[in-house]
Amino acid sequence: MEIELKNLNKKFNEKSIFTNFNFKFHSSRRYALYGPNGSGKTTLLKLISNLVKEDDGEIKFTNKSSSISYINSDTRTFFQRLSPVDNLYFFGSINGMSKTQVRKAIEEDFKDFNITSFMDMPLSNLSLGQVQIINIVRGFLIQPNVLLCDEIFANLDEKNVKNLILFLDNYKAKKDLIEIYTSHNKDFLKNFCDEEIFL
Repeated sequence: MEIELKNLNKKFNEKSIFTNFNFKFHSSRRYALYGPNGSGKTTLLKLISNLVKEDDGEIKFTNKSSSISYINSDTRTFFQRLSPVDNLYFFGSINGMSKTQVRKAIEEDFKDFNITSFMDMPLSNLSLGQVQIINIVRGFLIQPNVLLCDEIFANLDEKNVKNLILFLDNYKAKKDLIEIYTSHNKDFLKNFCDEEIFL
């Protein structure tokens, strides 16, 4: 699988973020995306995930049935008064998943994160680290083969960072997967990823 960006152009309020930008992403590779604030890291991930539309150019997927997850550290996309499990039931249902399927994914794939201890609490009562774990769980419900991670390790303690790395390694071993990561911790990404992209 490949994702090819061809002559990509994007402006916001007349400020050019990308001008004739070209790149090709390959499966089984982890990409680290670097650049100062405003350089277009988040915009690029949103363009690939079709959350933002390019002004000109083309984003071409060789696998037409690609399943794309964009995961960030934003808590505002959840229903704060609902529990994590009810939030996940809702987002799973959007993708045609039953409650049984969602519950199975939670219990089997994320057992190492100890999320059962807070799955029935109101989301507004959780710590930022706990909400970030729910963010990650939501992103993997659809079993993506394109993984776009915008500060995915934010707010996680050392133990859960290790759990997430192990989970990602195991997931990568089973999937024809393209992974793209941003992080303020460049040293971490340099060791974690296969290739670096500077914007």
